[in-house]
Amino acid sequence: MIIWLCAGVVLLVSCRDEETGGRSGGGGPLAATVTSLGAEDRPGDIWQAAERGDLEAVREYLDTGADPDERNGDGLSALMLAAEAGRSEVVKLLLPRCAEGLDDALFLAACRNHAALVDLLARQGACVHARTGDGRTALMVAAANGAEEAVRALLRHQANRYATDQRDHTAGQIAMMAGHVGLGRLLLARPKPEE
Repeated sequence: MIIWLCAGVVLLVSCRDEETGGRSGGGGPLAATVTSLGAEDRPGDIWQAAERGDLEAVREYLDTGADPDERNGDGLSALMLAAEAGRSEVVKLLLPRCAEGLDDALFLAACRNHAALVDLLARQGACVHARTGDGRTALMVAAANGAEEAVRALLRHQANRYATDQRDHTAGQIAMMAGHVGLGRLLLARPKPEE
């Protein structure tokens, strides 16, 4: 489980796949530091490099033994920070090396409307059915933030538009309540055959 803030809302992500009951990512320590990597020779750390999209620095950290699943003091891995910042090349570099955190990265990419990353993460195994502590899915988080392209990407990956959170709200209702009327209508409308 991870705790993070997206558009002023604290989210607790539970990485359980609602269809299989299994885990598809997440877990691991909530705080970590980079040690014995010669960090004094490089500005920042793997997390900062991932967030700013410094592909060569991330590659160097990995080549010198950095654990890509290790979390920073805020409980975020390099993959999660890169996904939130929309750093697709860094995400592509990290994905084959990460054993966890895919669902969390998907939530962060969806929240920030990085549709291409939502698509990539879902294709790589991130669970579009994962839920936050209050029962919200990535689709609901994207809807709450008006992230239309991310919503469309999640729907293409079979995100359940009819799922409800702990308050019995669907993604469409959440979008409407957040003032994203057009997005709410899209989600509440009968799906087209390609959705």
